[in-house]
Amino acid sequence: MADILTSMYQAHTSPGNRRYAKMKSPFLYSNDDLGTASHTVEYAQSIQIDMTESSYDTLIADITTIHNLPDVRRNSFNNYSEYVRKETKEERIRKNNPSVALAYERYKTILQLVESHYE
Repeated sequence: MADILTSMYQAHTSPGNRRYAKMKSPFLYSNDDLGTASHTVEYAQSIQIDMTESSYDTLIADITTIHNLPDVRRNSFNNYSEYVRKETKEERIRKNNPSVALAYERYKTILQLVESHYE
């Protein structure tokens, strides 16, 4: 996941300053007649993510887009992974090929003009 954050959103990750506790499933002592439950606690280290505000806004927009895709709701992990791979590949192509980036911007402009006609 850190690679995706770095490549798509120019984010940097590092260990965070917090630890989170999560209760594991309770288990019963077998030698206790009352069946006393005992919980174990699992700790997880937090991750700190540093990115620009515009990259954060882009990330939130992307998550919203992914969340609203019908296929993602049915097959969330597989479709999400495929969507992210496709978007990452397309972003890299646009970044490395200025003519493709320009054509993509023109495409988005034309699409917005056509969409406004239907509103």
